[in-house]
Formats: sequence, C-alpha cells, structure tokens
Amino acid sequence: MRPDLHHPAGFLRAFTLTLAIVLLSACSSPGTTSFYLLEGGAGPRPETTPRAGPILGLREIALPLYARRPQIASLQPGGIVTLSDDHRWAEDPGRAVSRMVARNLTTAAGIPVLLEPWPNGVTPDLRLEVEIDYFIGSLDGALRLEGEYHLANIGAFDRPTTRPFAITTPVEPAPENPYGALVAAHATALGMLSTRIAEDITALAN
Repeated sequence: MRPDLHHPAGFLRAFTLTLAIVLLSACSSPGTTSFYLLEGGAGPRPETTPRAGPILGLREIALPLYARRPQIASLQPGGIVTLSDDHRWAEDPGRAVSRMVARNLTTAAGIPVLLEPWPNGVTPDLRLEVEIDYFIGSLDGALRLEGEYHLANIGAFDRPTTRPFAITTPVEPAPENPYGALVAAHATALGMLSTRIAEDITALAN
C-alpha cells in the first residue's frame, strides 16, 4: 500500500524509506580511497650498519596541524589548503616522518638513531628535536619544508646547536597520479633535511 503523502505519518514513512535507500547505496558503493606510505617516493632503502660510537636520540618530529591529518594536504592558489578524503597517509604522519628521518640519519651520519621512547637501559649521547612549521606542496608546482632543529650533546654543557631550514623541491608532473608525485616530494625534502642535519651530527660526535 502506497503511503498517503498528504498525511503527516505517510509523508514521514516515505521520507524515512527514501533516506534508508540513499544511506544503503552509499554504504554499498566500492571504496575509492588510496593510501600512501611516505617511503613510497624515496626509492629502495639501503642496508646500513652503524659504526660504534655515540647514539642519537630523536624525539618525535613536530608537524603543523594540516600535516598531522590522515588526509594528504595540498596547496591551492591563494594559500588555500585542501585535505583529500580520497588520498590518505597509510600511517600516522608524525611517526612516519620521524622514522624516515631516523633511517636517513643512520645512513648519512653512520651512527645508531633511536626514536623516543628509548629502549630500556639505553641513554642516547646526543639529542635531536625537529620542529616543522611548514610542510606542504601543490600538485603541479613545488613542496616547501621549513622549520628549525636543535641538536645537543646530553653529557656536555655546551648550548644546543640550533639551525633553521628552508627546503624547496619540485613536485614532478604526474597527471595519472599527482598525489603519488606529491608523496615522493615529501620524501625527497625529508632526505635533503636529513643530509643537512647529518653534517652537524658528524661535527658534534667527533
């Protein structure tokens, strides 16, 4: 029996049925979200055996709010930040960024790098804190990575080494997958930052 749409109860039943059909269709539609690992654009990972020497402790890297979100952020004209629900990080961005920098530093500086929290019974000799203030790029332009880092010898009374950084790397044109190219630019910028930090680590460790 068709509901009487002129009657309030009939109209409510028809509206409820229509809403249920719409929600069911939305839930049953196939997902189109793509998930990206930060390492995806960094190429193969080299095997590294750190030399004996000081241990570096890296605190989890601080990121701006938009870079901590699971949705991948891109920069639009006029300084507008867009967060994509269809293109997301496959893991927590803060932890992924920290782990990549730690791995890069192990390769570049040749010393063990531990992420906070430290393992039981292990105390780092050097401490590194990285604060990223700007970490975003456009899908067809460039990516900027800016902030500062603080490097200190835990057992010494010297003042920490503090360095600002400002890195720009192109986002390669990739019409078939622009977000994949943006992810690769993230990895490239972090590699460049790691190389700069490694130079200070080597000077402080020697």
